[in-house]
Amino acid sequence: MDCAMTRGFRRRLWRRRLRGMTIWQVMLGVVLSGIAALTAVDLYQSGQEANNRNESVLLLQRLRVGIERTYSGDPSYGTADTNLVPVLAARGLIPDSALVTTTSGSTTTTTIRHPFGGAVTVLGHVDSEPTHFKVTFEDIETEVCAALADGYVGRTRARSGIVKIDFDGTEEDAPVTRAEVTTNCADDMDLGFVFG
Repeated sequence: MDCAMTRGFRRRLWRRRLRGMTIWQVMLGVVLSGIAALTAVDLYQSGQEANNRNESVLLLQRLRVGIERTYSGDPSYGTADTNLVPVLAARGLIPDSALVTTTSGSTTTTTIRHPFGGAVTVLGHVDSEPTHFKVTFEDIETEVCAALADGYVGRTRARSGIVKIDFDGTEEDAPVTRAEVTTNCADDMDLGFVFG
């Protein structure tokens, strides 16, 4: 009798295996796969944004140091609002990932793009001060603004070379506070750093 019961159980188990998965099992598998895919995409995008913020901070630091080294010993950074990008590009001080060169006929134009796609301008002799230069990141988001400006919170001109930060037309003299950064950072803004 035990053999007959065991055989019947085995047959039923075998038939279940042959039937495959139910529609509910398939739907559950699809839903779980979708959730896993969405989580992976979200993690990738978050990581990419954090990486781009870090690269923006590094770009600002590299430009500042490059300008200071290039013009050390000079009494000024050129005439009023001199574009310093060609000088930096000629000396190889702009990372390849940020450098954009376009040629139209016999004219070659060199510009800088930050990791989020907006332009970066570098001007010498700003605010009628021959010893000041300005690095501006155009069209940045709130988080990028905060990441860039946070590096200068509480820093004085003597300590970091920062004179003021221009939050899309609202200028804050150094040392800036965290409250000023939080209040002034917004989406789609231009953020300028005046060094001297």
